[in-house]
Amino acid sequence: VAYENHKHQQTTLVIICPEQAYLPPALQGDGKRAGIAISLYGLRSQRNWGVGDFGDLKEFIRWAIGSLHVDVIGLNPLHAISNRQPYNISPYFPSSRFYRNFIYLDIAAMEDFRSSAAANEFVQAEATQNLLAELRASELVQYERVATLKLQVLERVFQTFLQDHWLDKAGMTERSRKFQAYLQRETGLLDNFATFCALENSFHQKDPDAWAWRQWPEPFQNPYSQEVQEFQQNHWQSILFYKYLQWQVEEQLKEAQDLARSMGASVGLYHDLALGNDPGGADNWAYQDLFVPGVTVGAPPDDFALEGQDWGFHPPHREKYRSDGYSLFVQEIRKNCQAGGALRIDHIMRFFRLFWIIQGQRAKNGTYVENYHQDLLSILALESDRAKTLIIGEDLGTVPPQVREALAYLRIFSYRLFYFERDDQGGLREPGSYPPYALAAVSTHDLPTLAGFWTGEDLSLRNSLGMFPSEDQFHAALQKRRSEKEEIVQRLVASGFLAKEAVNDPTFHAGFGDQLHNGIIGFLLSTSAKLVVISQEDLFKDSRQQNVPGTVTEHPNWSTKMYYTLEELWQDPEVEKCVRVFRHWISSTGRRMPPSS
Repeated sequence: VAYENHKHQQTTLVIICPEQAYLPPALQGDGKRAGIAISLYGLRSQRNWGVGDFGDLKEFIRWAIGSLHVDVIGLNPLHAISNRQPYNISPYFPSSRFYRNFIYLDIAAMEDFRSSAAANEFVQAEATQNLLAELRASELVQYERVATLKLQVLERVFQTFLQDHWLDKAGMTERSRKFQAYLQRETGLLDNFATFCALENSFHQKDPDAWAWRQWPEPFQNPYSQEVQEFQQNHWQSILFYKYLQWQVEEQLKEAQDLARSMGASVGLYHDLALGNDPGGADNWAYQDLFVPGVTVGAPPDDFALEGQDWGFHPPHREKYRSDGYSLFVQEIRKNCQAGGALRIDHIMRFFRLFWIIQGQRAKNGTYVENYHQDLLSILALESDRAKTLIIGEDLGTVPPQVREALAYLRIFSYRLFYFERDDQGGLREPGSYPPYALAAVSTHDLPTLAGFWTGEDLSLRNSLGMFPSEDQFHAALQKRRSEKEEIVQRLVASGFLAKEAVNDPTFHAGFGDQLHNGIIGFLLSTSAKLVVISQEDLFKDSRQQNVPGTVTEHPNWSTKMYYTLEELWQDPEVEKCVRVFRHWISSTGRRMPPSS
């Protein structure tokens, strides 16, 4: 809005926002739906390169919608990371939240790969085929080796694109016009990200121990320096290469969402927006003035972390974000709503307050700093409506009542876990008392799976890693777990999801059996929450946990592959048994997606 008279001119930004965030038609009224969550990196197939890719995602969508009849496919954050183990593989500690990890590209599906003789020759070489077989067979995702191999092939693919479509002086081709249109849409955000990637690659080749941009020569630590501008001019092809990768990522991810929609899904892909950024990554380099230096974000002491937690990333500078009209925040939401129908906001308390810790101080000595939550939530609702994207706010932990009231008013879904939901008397909540505008799940990546919880595998693992200060505390945790399991059994019996006779069977307590699995799946899908999403680990009774908080090198986090291959999903009898349980409950609870026309 502008105002002027003969002496002065004044302008101010006005953002007009809707009262509520977007709600898909399928969830309006009495509508309910179900979904399944996966870690894309963990998908296994006979054709991928040792990490799940967008081709695998499309095949999983075909199976999940076709066999399970789900409406939602939940994904880990797909943000760009450096793919260097062990410090740069967490999807929740990304280099950039604006762009995505090229490691998920299905190279064989790329048009330019099919026309690149050099790339195909390299892939068909015996050494490459042997490496691919080794990476596929690896129990864990080998990020660095997969990324290195994919970059070797993608560089050859890109050179073919340059020769066929970009450097041709005779004129533009259809593909070059599409790429040019993409570049024009992205502008400065992509320039900054691609420049960082090219610089990072250059300096990491010279010094493999250069993990962060503050280890670069000082002139290159400033994105606006003369040296950086000269680098951009002299290394334009390298920078264009990273832009090309993001173009291909966007195209393939959009194809996956289009597939889900074509099969009848009203939501389809459900993305995840991480809370923070790697301080040594692209976003912190490009937008240094928008982050508070000398301070990190964490959490105060609780039962899980007696000394508090320091998460290691800088908080956003709330005043500078606001004075800039929240332009970077708007772009962040828009980018993460692309090619999806739902977006989970990790730690939505970020919009209300963050726990600040002065660098060098102990986490327990930190303090809360409030944010402009009304501004941020209103903008979130606006971008949700524009993108036609459902918003889920992860509101676990200590959450003041007024926070959930504000989220409910804006129609931002709450995030409720089976393990933690309690009624006013402190007992496990009945299915019918779950809040309707919520996503209900069993667990998260940071918590034990159903099978792991029931067998105590998570506690044994933490004990083997020395994470209990004493044996007494370990045994106290085991005793607490026994009580929690007994409480769950009592609730399942009282709610009619488990027969009392089954509990009296001596074999019932031997492990995580079928009757218990059926009861918990049925309980969750019978809740009044409009959306229920179950992880593939909980569907298939996998006891392995994706991440063990408090570990980096001690445990192979973010690397666990799915127990079944994609090919086995269609034919394994154990898979079919789990599918029948799921299908029965989503049909009987009204969550089954209508068949596509």
